[in-house]
Amino acid sequence: MKRFWLVLTVLVAAGATASAQDDGTGASGSSIQDVTIIDAETAVQLALANNLGVELQDIDVRKAKRLVDNAWTVFIPQVSATGSLSRVNEVQDITGVAPEPTSALGDGVFDRVVAFEEEGNRWRVGAELSAGLSVNLRIIRNIQQTVQEYDIGVIELQNAKARLRRDVRKQFYELLSQQENIRITRESIETAEERFEQTQINYDNGLVDEFTLLSSRVQLENLKPQLEQQQLGYRSTLMGFKQTLGLDPAEAVELEGRIEADLISLEADAIIRDYLERRYDVQLARQGITARELLLDAKRAERYPTLSLNWRADPGFAGDPFDDPWFDDVENDWNQQSGAFSISITQPLDPLLPFSRTQVEIENLKEDVQKARIQLQQARTGAEIQIRQLVDQLETSRSAIEVRRLNVERARRAFSLAQEAYDAGNRELLEVREAEDELEQAQVQLLDEQKNYVVALLDLVYALNTSIDELRERSNEDGN
Repeated sequence: MKRFWLVLTVLVAAGATASAQDDGTGASGSSIQDVTIIDAETAVQLALANNLGVELQDIDVRKAKRLVDNAWTVFIPQVSATGSLSRVNEVQDITGVAPEPTSALGDGVFDRVVAFEEEGNRWRVGAELSAGLSVNLRIIRNIQQTVQEYDIGVIELQNAKARLRRDVRKQFYELLSQQENIRITRESIETAEERFEQTQINYDNGLVDEFTLLSSRVQLENLKPQLEQQQLGYRSTLMGFKQTLGLDPAEAVELEGRIEADLISLEADAIIRDYLERRYDVQLARQGITARELLLDAKRAERYPTLSLNWRADPGFAGDPFDDPWFDDVENDWNQQSGAFSISITQPLDPLLPFSRTQVEIENLKEDVQKARIQLQQARTGAEIQIRQLVDQLETSRSAIEVRRLNVERARRAFSLAQEAYDAGNRELLEVREAEDELEQAQVQLLDEQKNYVVALLDLVYALNTSIDELRERSNEDGN
């Protein structure tokens, strides 16, 4: 019966090892299908290339850039050409007098004239060519608004990419943390299996009682559901990670990297002074002030005159368009109707009144500018609070990491001593289990603290619109 339990334990351990090959945490299934190796930078590049939200913002920026590049075209006159063919409802007969051909006296002199009457043309052909240009101060303001909208689009696109880089790295390190937790649990299972085998031997030799044997077995079996739950959570997180990267959910991936807390020390006051204005939210708040000021200037420009330049030519054919030749005698057959070149200045009067709609809108826009300035101050205040909190979190986490590293070494040493004493018969199994639990807890706490530090550092990098390398160099220069 005892040997039956031993064989059963070996079979269960083999099944757990086989199932571990499917959880994506260093599985050996790469011989069956190709495995995509992904590190943090590769994950970021894949996300940037495949993220639909970033792609939509990139399209908007390209459209805005095209408008900026062609903003000067507002100074090109509007030119139009029109051709017309019309048929009048009532024909006006042509009447008059003409020299009698037989009464010619010579040198184009006649001594008699005769009256004549002809039916007018029902069909008429006309053409028109016009060009016009209106210039006022609003044109300049509209160009400035176009450029400013492009600047806002660029900042928003950069912000979206930076946020995506941060979030992808967070997901990547979360997966690494889950992998490490799975590894720790597997090591605990392996240790529990070894201890159960030793306990089985001791039980067979009459060194321990059945209660100790069963306790060892229960501890081993309790760890297996924990491992399965961790693997399930890892697969679920990995599925979402693949979706973020734009990968096929069925594609096999293997993460390459480790959680390394790059411990640095920063002074909150110094980085607030040097980096606060680089933040994306502060930049957008400043752009908000500029946008409202441009709207105000554009509304004020409605009170100023408009200069208009217009040229128009509208010749009409005097003959019958179907019977007479069009271009035999252009000077006589084509008559100008009302074509002219004109210069005009238009001065709106109602916007000058203090109670006019334009003046009311100007006053409201002044209030909007003041609101935008307040929003900028709020953004700066909120940014300063966030930066200080992140720096404090990094300092607290850094101190905790140093303490937890020492705890792991102490717990590992205590577990080793307890295991040796148990093998020698000087310790109870319960004491060994307690030492092992303390070691596992210390390892998990260290791992969690390292992950918290990395996440806080990623948040700070995003909050400052900088890079980890730049912060590391700054920390080294400050001698921290």
